[in-house]
Amino acid sequence: MTSEVTRRVGSSVSHNTRVPLPSPPTPVQALHNPSYLAACLGIVVLLGAGCTLPQWWSPSPPVPATIQAQGRLLELARLERDQEHYEAAVGLLRRLITTYPDSPYLMEAHWWLARSYEQAGDLNSALAEYRVLAEGGPQTRYGAEAQSRISSLEPLVRGVATRPGPLAVIAVAPQALRAIPEPDQWIAALVASGATTLLLDAGTPRGHEPAGVFFQTGSAVMLHDAFGQLVPVAHRHGLAVFAAVTLRCMDWVAPQLGWHDWTYDRTRLQLRPSVYLDIFHPAFQDYLTGFLSDLAETGVDGVLFRNDAPLGPADGFSPYGTRVFEREFDIKLVPGSLFSSSGPAPLRAPASESVAPARAPSYAPEFWRWAGWKARASLGVTDRLMRALRARAPRLQFVLEVHQQTVTNPLEGLVQYGEDLLEAKRIRFDYFFTVLGLSLDPSSMRSVGQNGHKLVISRMVELIGSPERIWVTAPAPEEDLLGLGDRLHLAVDRVRLGQGIGLVYLTTSRSVP
Repeated sequence: MTSEVTRRVGSSVSHNTRVPLPSPPTPVQALHNPSYLAACLGIVVLLGAGCTLPQWWSPSPPVPATIQAQGRLLELARLERDQEHYEAAVGLLRRLITTYPDSPYLMEAHWWLARSYEQAGDLNSALAEYRVLAEGGPQTRYGAEAQSRISSLEPLVRGVATRPGPLAVIAVAPQALRAIPEPDQWIAALVASGATTLLLDAGTPRGHEPAGVFFQTGSAVMLHDAFGQLVPVAHRHGLAVFAAVTLRCMDWVAPQLGWHDWTYDRTRLQLRPSVYLDIFHPAFQDYLTGFLSDLAETGVDGVLFRNDAPLGPADGFSPYGTRVFEREFDIKLVPGSLFSSSGPAPLRAPASESVAPARAPSYAPEFWRWAGWKARASLGVTDRLMRALRARAPRLQFVLEVHQQTVTNPLEGLVQYGEDLLEAKRIRFDYFFTVLGLSLDPSSMRSVGQNGHKLVISRMVELIGSPERIWVTAPAPEEDLLGLGDRLHLAVDRVRLGQGIGLVYLTTSRSVP
């Protein structure tokens, strides 16, 4: 019969390695074995002298349960990554990093998070993680390799849109550009004035006839190839081009496809079809991937996700969204039960006031679970779209629009617009955009409205952490587009605004509901 003991054997075998030893001799054999008797006598002498057994006989200290949990998270993330489930791996690794900031696995988690981002095509996020590792210096375990990956990836993401310094964005309706006879001279004048970026709508707004898009795609009717004509010219002058899209508002999508959302009519107490599209519909998500991929093929430097058609309190009740919500929370969603008969209490806080909690709205407790889920789920769809696009075009940058109420009163932003800025921060958008009635005229800089706008900007800087990642709007000088470059005063406007905020000059009236 063979017995085993636990012992250390060199540095290449762990302390839990079990090494089989020869069976001890039987009592009869021992009596006739002088060596065995001598060994026993030696042990008795040692014990009698108060000596302890050698250190390798001591049991290992137990591993704390929290450390074991961290190790399991890391291992699960690596398994998901090995199976190319990068989104799941990223979720587990970010959970490990945020939940256990002092974990002994922290640097290893950052490494595998960077690798997961890189293999998913999200090179900007991968670079951010590699830079965390490189800060420790080349002598650290991951420092040298992280610096090597940074050197390899930076040329892939370095493009026109990543120029240092505050951005000056000119928002123009593509239809208006057809009146410009010499785009090359017009763009040269914009660049000379200090403009860095041109922002064009990818398609027509809600209610426009005929409905269509302004780039070549097999997914919609093309009205005019504005992107095909302007992107090469803009890049030749060092001007970036961003495309603005509203995912839920695409009038060129045929209603017969059944991709539209459902909204709850609180007057008639029933669901009815919405004029907006269902962001949770799987077929529509596939359509968006193809549509945006065609847009990326134009050579644009970035995409702005507008929120002209927000997920309001009565929106999002399509069969696909409600089914996922019910499965996730194991409850039956009854739209009418979410709203009180008296309707919701006002949530709006005056822009001139400091950020303060609004009085409690009269929604059922389940409503808040539903509103929070909608915000997270819609951001999840946008995140998956960005990952698919970055895999095709690593240089693409992404901007998310949030309403100013979302910044100053997160509760109102969640209810009225389906927006959650703190949740959006986790997805690592390159920029955040908000529409303000901001005037840079010195005569109006001290008005009550201007003070309110400055509150929004300062609050955004506090939440986002970097003023260079924030875009706010200001009206462009009036008159026609032809002489716009000569009428811009970017250097003066930036001094008045301060903080390095990106300015978006609106050349057309764009109101956000």
